Amino acid sequence: MPVRRPSRHFPSFTSHATSKSAKLSEVLTLAEVQSLADTKTFVRGKPYFHDGAVSRLDERDESVRATVHGTHRYRVELAVDNGELVYDGNYPVGDDGVIFKHAVAVALSWLENYGEEVFHADEPAPGKPRKKRKTYEEVIRGYLATLGRDALQELLMDAVEQDVALRDKLLLAARAAGPPTCAA
Repeated sequence: MPVRRPSRHFPSFTSHATSKSAKLSEVLTLAEVQSLADTKTFVRGKPYFHDGAVSRLDERDESVRATVHGTHRYRVELAVDNGELVYDGNYPVGDDGVIFKHAVAVALSWLENYGEEVFHADEPAPGKPRKKRKTYEEVIRGYLATLGRDALQELLMDAVEQDVALRDKLLLAARAAGPPTCAA
């Protein structure tokens, strides 16, 4: 069987995502997704993609995670393991080895973000133009860009209270920089 679903719980791909035999961009293709999904599942996954139901698209370590808003919120993860696309999620169907509709939607979103034409010209156009889904990092960077210096400092000090590693990193950097100088 070309696809394995390692488990139904998160986080599930810590060991799988480190497989260096193939990159996600080499394995996650439209042709691969279409070959893993039966026609009905692929057709049912497309509206989730077209209607913007995929959010929090986050790629790292040769895996991609996202949330799909359907009847419930579903977490989906796609990754590479031994050169094959593997997928997992907290969804009620899809245990038979056939990729599930929420994974199809995440795959289509990822493919579109990386410039692959996910639908051909002879297919009917979606009702509204698609916009690129932002990663967590892009959303956070965009938000931080709107904040002033004082707000950024306050936010960072709040984070330091919650994260000892961040506190230690900033403390080390501050000590290495030396005493603050007063601007006149």
